[in-house]
Amino acid sequence: MQADGKTLATSDFFLDGKEYQMETMTIVGQRIDERHFRETGKGRNGTSVIDHVVSADGKTLTVTRKGAARVAESRREKGHRWIL
Repeated sequence: MQADGKTLATSDFFLDGKEYQMETMTIVGQRIDERHFRETGKGRNGTSVIDHVVSADGKTLTVTRKGAARVAESRREKGHRWIL
C-alpha cells in the first residue's frame, strides 16, 4: 500500500532462477540467502539488477538498484510479492 492509502498493482515473482516474461521484459528472481533476494530484469532499455536485503532484526529492507534506470523505475511503480 502506498503512503496515500492507494493499493498498488501486484505481480508474483518466483525465486527459482528461471526466466519469466513480464509485459515487455524478462525477470529472473533468485534467493541469494535467507535475507537476500535478487531480481534481474532484461528489457528494451537494458539490464537492471535489484537487490533486496532484509536486516537481521527484520525491521529494515534495503533495496539497491543497478543498471538500466528506466527498467528499475517501471518496476518500482508496481507492487510485487516474492513467492518463497
